[in-house]
Amino acid sequence: MKKVSDLYKNTNTYDKLVLVGDLEQHRLNHIAYPPNNKELKDLAVMIHNSGLIDPIEVNKVDKKIIWSGHRRFRTLISEFNVTEVPVKYVNVPDFDNDLDELTYLVERNVKREEKFIDTYKYLKYYFTTYKKDYLMELSNDAKEYQCKLKNISLDLYKKAQEIEYSGRSDLWKKVEKGNAVTTVWKELKNRLKDKDRHMNPSINLYFEKNRDVLIEALSETATYMYSLVHQERKDLEKNDGSTHKPFLGYQTNIIGSFTHEDFTKNVAAILRRNGKDVEALNEGLADLTSLTEKWDIETKTALFDGTKLTFTSYIGWGAYYILLGYTHEYNRFFLALVKVPHKSWVFGKHRMCYLSTKELYRISQDKPNDYIQVLGGISKSKGRFHCYLDPIQ
Repeated sequence: MKKVSDLYKNTNTYDKLVLVGDLEQHRLNHIAYPPNNKELKDLAVMIHNSGLIDPIEVNKVDKKIIWSGHRRFRTLISEFNVTEVPVKYVNVPDFDNDLDELTYLVERNVKREEKFIDTYKYLKYYFTTYKKDYLMELSNDAKEYQCKLKNISLDLYKKAQEIEYSGRSDLWKKVEKGNAVTTVWKELKNRLKDKDRHMNPSINLYFEKNRDVLIEALSETATYMYSLVHQERKDLEKNDGSTHKPFLGYQTNIIGSFTHEDFTKNVAAILRRNGKDVEALNEGLADLTSLTEKWDIETKTALFDGTKLTFTSYIGWGAYYILLGYTHEYNRFFLALVKVPHKSWVFGKHRMCYLSTKELYRISQDKPNDYIQVLGGISKSKGRFHCYLDPIQ
């Protein structure tokens, strides 16, 4: 082990040697740079071979808080058992908030190398905290700057984010283990090519001319669901003589699954009467599958919340979708046939994908031939996107 005097003989200009007990690591450093024992071991080898090159930078005002050199500070203590470290005092501005202070802290350590996953987690924390504190997204330019401070590009960060929220935990584990993000992202994209159903435009043309099929199927579903959710189970009286509550008291997703299944089967039944050879709700296949014409249709249902509709999926297929929104009373409806590409689904947590009112509006405007509105509609007002529902025609 080198003597302390040998460790510091090559150290750049510093103001004085300070007892390690008189210094404190910055309170936000664990966010900017999570502790990593392997890094300490690697740095110890470099210090042993060449000595400490850069001193510890400390706030000139309080002469206590470390602003640069946290890893050097920890390495000197844990690997070399030093009691004093060389300190250079630096001017530190006052800050209005933690994010500005965090940025300045990272700026003092731009040369530092770290694992990509640590960089990604820090940037995710920074961007999320900014949105939470200011109720808006950080600008792309500001995001680019934060990424550059961490020696990556914003594009690389977005690729990693896309992998994390893709629902592919196996691919995300590769990133966590240190695999190249771009390589894993390409693997994700190649796999996403398989997320398309048979998107034959013939079915779109068919429903353009036969919208009454969807209206008839919905009418049957509305009648059935209204009866189901409002029925009182008088045949199953409680001990106190009262009846069971209407089915409406069940969870929304349970009612939604009944709506989805009944509506899909009704559409299939009518199509078969019209000479279409179709299967409904087959396991492993689309909700509606033509056995002869090479087309698939997915069905999505959602309870209307008063302003917008958000459809969910575990896969987010690229497919033709029959999208059905409805009220608790089953008296007003949003009904559309839409060609939804896989990229239109936004990936969220727990492997869930989301299709928003905003995205449906975009498709209706940009790809009008891929959008058939049967009931209700969507609109944009003052920058916000809304749905409205109609009674059955």
